[in-house]
Amino acid sequence: MHVVLLVRTVAVYSPTVDEVSHLPAGLSHWRFGRFDLYRVNPPLVDSVATMPLLFSEFKEDWSRYSAQKDARQEFAVGKQFVEINGADSIRLYRYGRLACVPFSLIGAISVYWFARHLYGRASGIVAMCLWCFSPNVLGNAAIITPDMASGALAILAAFTFWRWLSSPEWSRALVAGLTLGLAESAKTTCVIFYVVWPAVWMIWCRRGRRTKKEQESRHGVTGNVVKDLKTSEPETPLSSGPAHRSSGLSATFSPCKAHCTTQSCNLKKREVRYWGRRFPRRGRGSVVFAGRSRESEGRGLRFGV
Repeated sequence: MHVVLLVRTVAVYSPTVDEVSHLPAGLSHWRFGRFDLYRVNPPLVDSVATMPLLFSEFKEDWSRYSAQKDARQEFAVGKQFVEINGADSIRLYRYGRLACVPFSLIGAISVYWFARHLYGRASGIVAMCLWCFSPNVLGNAAIITPDMASGALAILAAFTFWRWLSSPEWSRALVAGLTLGLAESAKTTCVIFYVVWPAVWMIWCRRGRRTKKEQESRHGVTGNVVKDLKTSEPETPLSSGPAHRSSGLSATFSPCKAHCTTQSCNLKKREVRYWGRRFPRRGRGSVVFAGRSRESEGRGLRFGV
């Protein structure tokens, strides 16, 4: 449906002001191997749009072409291109528009995979539908401008970069670099990635180290408590009530939603009795041990300090 809407837009509407200059600029890239016309943006989109023209018949006149650095001759060259080709220029611009439609498909696939990896298949479908039926996407995907291509390739580059952050492998690094290069070749504004990506990488690494330290600290404390409990007298019975019995450990505490499994536990009273010995609470919000005892009479016992 997305492609049908784009093809209809390509066939019905006439070229915009910017398109008049984009198509001859891309043609000059192929003819002269230079990027003088419309050099405010990289040449990827203009070059792709003019590929069908390389196999078509049309008239050319480069008398107004200029390679001066301070000259913006693409508009004059575009006007001359329309004048010498007449009504046939509409057909040429339609060819260029159709060549740019795959950029929108790349964007749709990219948002689908990105959302699917983050939030599931249903989220991916919703994201793709929002892309395919967005008026801004439909309007810009059917014309020869770098806006849609840069947006689609930027999303693809962000997705591959996120994949590399999740699993830093050489293959993923290569793919992320290639997609970054494509995004940079579409529009000048994508140079912001050279600033954003290193900043995101540093934040990601710092967050990962902090999470790893928290996990190691929590596992180290719980491991020490488990070791102490196992090295003690395991055969001594424990009585924590008629329905809850385990080896050598009884737990008395007020109920909470988290069952004493996180550091944000809000228990105001909690203590552990171990063969008659009382282990006092360590402090607000601290968790010394959390786990599940052996099943007794069909019920489990959670205990914590």
